[in-house]
Amino acid sequence: MVLEIIANRHSVRCFSDKSPNDNQLDEILEAAYLAPSWLNVQPWHFVIVKNQTNKDLLAKLAHGQPHVSQAPVVIVCCGDLGAWEYKNYKKTLKQQPDITDEKINQILSNSLLNPTMMNEQTVFIRTLEQVPYAIAYMTLEAHNQGLASCIIGNIANEITKSTPEVYQDVKKALGLPQNMFILSLLLLGYPATKTSTRKIRKQRTDIISKETYSEK
Repeated sequence: MVLEIIANRHSVRCFSDKSPNDNQLDEILEAAYLAPSWLNVQPWHFVIVKNQTNKDLLAKLAHGQPHVSQAPVVIVCCGDLGAWEYKNYKKTLKQQPDITDEKINQILSNSLLNPTMMNEQTVFIRTLEQVPYAIAYMTLEAHNQGLASCIIGNIANEITKSTPEVYQDVKKALGLPQNMFILSLLLLGYPATKTSTRKIRKQRTDIISKETYSEK
């Protein structure tokens, strides 16, 4: 069943006027909520945008991609750097069953497990590593809900460093704190027309090895 959803899910860039209902959105966000993350730190935040003015601004963030403003719902997928701050990280660790204070202190004092002990770049990379898990889960649940989706990665942000003034305008419009960055946008809606689900992928031997790289 899951493999069938993965096989049939595909990106859609032309949406009908019909909008997902609140229950569908709740289920999609639940999928993000349940997604795995490193030491369960969940360094993410998602902003649901339906307002046309903000969607138009997000389209500018995406360098004028028209389907961003046309989609009924845009989920702004953010990395939360503040999730790694000492008090927040400790609070998250305390929620794990049967964890001891000694174990928590071991994690927080280990530079391999606590990226804040290294540098800001490491914190950013660790966050960048985690957020796509939740985004992937949302795309699958969207398909399960009978919805179409599209991930928009070509945007202005800390990675691309393009149109920084637009990026700051978006962060201000959405009320995002400075310790959050926008990684991508997830468009949601119903497809305007029937679209092909045929997927073009590399050969399995190009991406899979057994035990060593040479054993394809």
